[in-house]
Amino acid sequence: MIFPRLRNISIKNKLIVIIVSSSLFVCLITTICFVGLEVYSFRSNMVRDLIGLAKVVGMNCIAPLDFLDNESAEEVLNSFTARPYILQAAVYDKDGALFSQYNSSDNSPVVPYASKTKEAFFFQDGRLSVYVPIGEGENLAGLMYLVADMTEFRSKLIRYVSVVLSILIGALFIAWSISLKLQKVISDPIAALTMTIAQVRQEKNYAVRAKKEGDDELGTLTEGLNSMLDQIQKRDHALEKAKVIAEDANLAKSTFLAQMSHEIRTPMNGVLGMSSLLLNTPLSNKQEKFVNTIQQSGKLLLNVINDILDFSKIEAGKLELDNISFNVRTTIAEVLDIFSDSMQQKGLKLTCSIDPAIPSLLIGDSGRLGQIVINLLGNAIKFTQRGEVKIGINLEKQEGIFFCLCFRVTDTGIGISPEQKNTIFSAFAQADNSTTRKFGGTGLGLTISKQLVLLMDGTIGVESNLGKGTTFWFTAKFTSGHHNDASAVLDEQKNRFETRMTEKSTPNFQAHILVAEDNETNQMVIEGMLKHLGCKVDLVYNGLEAVKTVTKHSYDLVFMDCQMPDMDGYDATREIRKLEKRDAASNKGAGLPVRRPIVALTAHTMKGDREKCLTSGMDDYLGKPFEKSGLIKMLEKWVGTTIVTENIDEKGR
Repeated sequence: MIFPRLRNISIKNKLIVIIVSSSLFVCLITTICFVGLEVYSFRSNMVRDLIGLAKVVGMNCIAPLDFLDNESAEEVLNSFTARPYILQAAVYDKDGALFSQYNSSDNSPVVPYASKTKEAFFFQDGRLSVYVPIGEGENLAGLMYLVADMTEFRSKLIRYVSVVLSILIGALFIAWSISLKLQKVISDPIAALTMTIAQVRQEKNYAVRAKKEGDDELGTLTEGLNSMLDQIQKRDHALEKAKVIAEDANLAKSTFLAQMSHEIRTPMNGVLGMSSLLLNTPLSNKQEKFVNTIQQSGKLLLNVINDILDFSKIEAGKLELDNISFNVRTTIAEVLDIFSDSMQQKGLKLTCSIDPAIPSLLIGDSGRLGQIVINLLGNAIKFTQRGEVKIGINLEKQEGIFFCLCFRVTDTGIGISPEQKNTIFSAFAQADNSTTRKFGGTGLGLTISKQLVLLMDGTIGVESNLGKGTTFWFTAKFTSGHHNDASAVLDEQKNRFETRMTEKSTPNFQAHILVAEDNETNQMVIEGMLKHLGCKVDLVYNGLEAVKTVTKHSYDLVFMDCQMPDMDGYDATREIRKLEKRDAASNKGAGLPVRRPIVALTAHTMKGDREKCLTSGMDDYLGKPFEKSGLIKMLEKWVGTTIVTENIDEKGR
């Protein structure tokens, strides 16, 4: 029981306990041996002395025995009065009869007879009794018997033991005192090692080193610890360096993607915008076909750009989901509308079934859900030459207000081999190299879809046989929207309806708009769109001109490009807001000036770009390339609109 308890005390106390315990054990063994030897020596000496005394007295009793002189024998025995420790004495003749006796007390019992020929002794009741023959052989005259008190012997023994115990206690005190000093030779280096390890563990500082005290085993242990810390420190430096390199590389990649996105989206805005404006002019059927082809190609290129940006956001962990109320049936219907023309052109049959047990209102990211379905449905249509494509949505599991839906997209297309299924969700993966050449695409759609599904706490998989069609399925978890205000979905449906009505008529905005844009093509695009919507437009080429111009005119809305020479859109917006505050302070109660709505007009679409615009003082964000519907939405939000009865023809003019 003692040794396990030692595990819970300090090394210093352990050493003291070990030293003192060892000393105590050795001293106890030595003391026991010495006390035992001394007791044996005392007893032996007492027996020897008493037997010697009995022999001397017995020799003096030979004559009285030979002459049967009892009185002389008694006189001899009475000499024991000078020896108080002699309690009894007796002389027996050679026949064993009691010849004479001596008692130190009148109440002493009668002395028993013992062997008359053998010398013997025994200890009993704190007394020593001896029998000594008087004479030998034929000259045996009788037997001498003596009884001695052991009190003096016990007193000597107690004194001896007391002295020994005093010495033992003193030795233990000395051992304890010495151990207090000697244990430091071992405990101090160990304590120093322990403190070093604790400091490293608490502070995570691997630059700390333990001090080596000697060349013994503790010195070797100290060297080992310091060597280990050296290796850890070198490893951490290497990891930190690698981390910095990786972060720099990731930052460079993000910067490159952001810059490339801006540089690509800016001309793409010109391509799509100018083609949209061109469609609003009188065109022959052939010309209209060419322009539509330009728009479709531009949109395909934009999809590629969006896929790469989404993949970059996913890699950087910057892709987040929204939580809004939506109707899953409406979301799927909108996706099906997108593919209705392509299905008809290829002669494919499209069917859809939705489990009636699915609630009409759910909370989640309907936009990203639609993106997953678009990717899967687009692949199904792309790789199916004949037959049908089916989409099915079932309620897989419900736990309280949480619903897990399972989406399945099945086609009768070319299928996927078992080997290809292992890499189908990897980045930039296609079924084989000829797939990209034949069907196009970046190979990122399924990778992005998988990551989006994971963000929705779901799983994704594929079932396919080469040449026999494919089924992609995924699950996603949503929250029931019935416990929230359903007006959000109703408003959303109302907005969609109003948007469709807007597409059937030309809105007219009686607004004065300032556009700060350095790209001439984009100036032509947005100016053409705004003028077509009844707006008066002023154009400037940089932020400095925007600041100067905005102080001279009262604009209903400012579209501000973010990247411009001399002064970018962020600094220009901040400067405009400062001027507004200065003017407000100078009015002194005459009424604050109208805060000019400023909408960012930028090709930067990475995460954080919108927040950066809003932080600089802008009110909203419109990413390039944009369509006229997006421009209309911004004007409706910040200016207001008047719907006129002029209808747009089937060509959108």
